[in-house]
Amino acid sequence: LYAEVKILEAEEMLREGEQHKASELLKVARTHIKKGGGSILLTAESDGSQAFIHWDHGERTKAMSIIDAAINKVTKFKETELTNPEADFRLASLYWVRSSMQIAPEDSITDGQKAVQYLIKLVQQGAGKREASARRMIAIIYGDIGHQAYTSNQKTLAKQYFEQAKEQWDYLTKNWGQCDEYKEGERWCTWRINSL
Repeated sequence: LYAEVKILEAEEMLREGEQHKASELLKVARTHIKKGGGSILLTAESDGSQAFIHWDHGERTKAMSIIDAAINKVTKFKETELTNPEADFRLASLYWVRSSMQIAPEDSITDGQKAVQYLIKLVQQGAGKREASARRMIAIIYGDIGHQAYTSNQKTLAKQYFEQAKEQWDYLTKNWGQCDEYKEGERWCTWRINSL
């Protein structure tokens, strides 16, 4: 639990652009994961953040190596825990991170689609407490890969992704409240759809 809290704090530091602080928090988290007997899912979560830090520092090869290893570990874990929803959520998060690191738009779109597939499966099976965060992630990923499709001149595909993103933001606003982020997501998608 302590390790999980430290990983969440590290993710917050990353959002604020504090990579050094995030790295220190991830070190603390890894120490506690080890002391607690290890956790493939928590280690993968930590690795996803660490990979992003390397990528942000221009160390793309190292970042991709870390994220690929994390995906492999969670995929193997999932084979033994077929009904574990956290494995699906973690795989989706890792593919999302890898999607954001890809140079070629088609690779970014492919990884984004994989992430969305895991999240849709999670939502269809009943995501419970993860529903809002899973749908939010779907919306953001569709927006990201919609932009990738647009920049690679696939405007029909881009529009389709923006529409799917908007559907998720609409659902979140209707079922989870008038949050500023949800409303901004709806506005952004509407603008992108209308511009195509």
